[in-house]
Amino acid sequence: LSSSASDCYTITTIDEWEVFVKKMATDSTHGTGQYYVLGNDLDFAGKAFHPIVNFSGTFYGLGYSLKNINCATWQYWTGSTYVNIGTSNIAHSGFGTFCKITNATITDLIVKDYSFQNIPQSSTLTPVTEWGPFTGAIAGVSYGNDNVLNCHTTGEVKSTITYATYFNASGIVGTKNIANSTLLIYRCSSEIDANINVNTTNRAVMISGMLGSGGLANAIIHIYDCATNVRWTGTGAYHHVSVGVAWNVSLPTMENIVGTVDATTTIRPYSGVLTGTSSNVTEKNAYVEGKNGTASKDSIIASSRTSGTTTGSNINIVKSTTSYAPLQSSSYDALGNNVTTYSSTDIMIASAKTFFSNNYSNIWDTDKIGGSYDPDNSPVRNYLVATITFKNLLSGDKEEDITSVPTDDYMQGDVLPSASNNANFASYIAS
Repeated sequence: LSSSASDCYTITTIDEWEVFVKKMATDSTHGTGQYYVLGNDLDFAGKAFHPIVNFSGTFYGLGYSLKNINCATWQYWTGSTYVNIGTSNIAHSGFGTFCKITNATITDLIVKDYSFQNIPQSSTLTPVTEWGPFTGAIAGVSYGNDNVLNCHTTGEVKSTITYATYFNASGIVGTKNIANSTLLIYRCSSEIDANINVNTTNRAVMISGMLGSGGLANAIIHIYDCATNVRWTGTGAYHHVSVGVAWNVSLPTMENIVGTVDATTTIRPYSGVLTGTSSNVTEKNAYVEGKNGTASKDSIIASSRTSGTTTGSNINIVKSTTSYAPLQSSSYDALGNNVTTYSSTDIMIASAKTFFSNNYSNIWDTDKIGGSYDPDNSPVRNYLVATITFKNLLSGDKEEDITSVPTDDYMQGDVLPSASNNANFASYIAS
């Protein structure tokens, strides 16, 4: 974490978060070349929360948390007052802790017990009016070459609106929404509960643990070493609900994934539990389980497609029912028999623990595979120790140190992901 103190700032209070919000709104570069560091847990219980609408810098969470965010009024700073995001395309229909990120890195951030509510719907928010809004616990829209590393979230997305658009939500990033750029999601985990309804004639919900949608061709998506549980209740014409990517026409690679989907609905899926409708996907080392229905739920296939090819290696799913949940008529099973099926969750989880313990023990805490993936129980959460000198946003040129950073014994003092502590990470970046 090396940089000069002149372009580095600490955020240790809610007042300083508010300064950060306003600084990014009035800075035409949205933090390009600047570094921001969370130096304490910030508890927003009973406090108004304003998101970072546009961000192009580097944000180090250092393992600290933004918690108890309750946001039902989405606003941005104009330089003199707050106005509703829903009246402007300023965030490209993105909503989250960071609404839109462009060439940004967000790392080691915890967003805990958030409640994102009544995400605005407006035809002015996105160039393709039937798509969006896009909601992510970390970021709503990835609009450049973006990295989300070692971030962990738990919370809910709910709305009283019945959307006339395709609604996207995710525990990490809502959508990858620009071509010829790359999104890396590495060593992240999420628990997301969504209660969202869309038009039952011709619209779908897209809910995922990692990425709601990769909506443009020639955008490259990498998702590695992640864990998530996704729960959705709602209606629509059909749904894409998945662990990894709910809907995609990009070129994703997903490797080392565990998670579950529980969809409470009367409609059919248009997706698999690992990836939704997709093409040209490479999937490796996944242990997932999906359920779809109401009182009696059917198992969900691993991956679905409408075109292209899907390559799978060591894909494992629970098939606890005689047959899989029926897909929409134009969606197909992408992997067929090229998966390993288990009759129960316990058997598959035991297999996952054995596999990751034998092959990725420096990355996965296998004792935490299965059950909840909230930040304190994430099997891939990286704890670190650091001492950093940065400026405080409220103290002008005064420099200060952060020395008391959360640590934990089980990762043996790991630092930020790099080639030195994760042999796979360098190749992930290079690819």
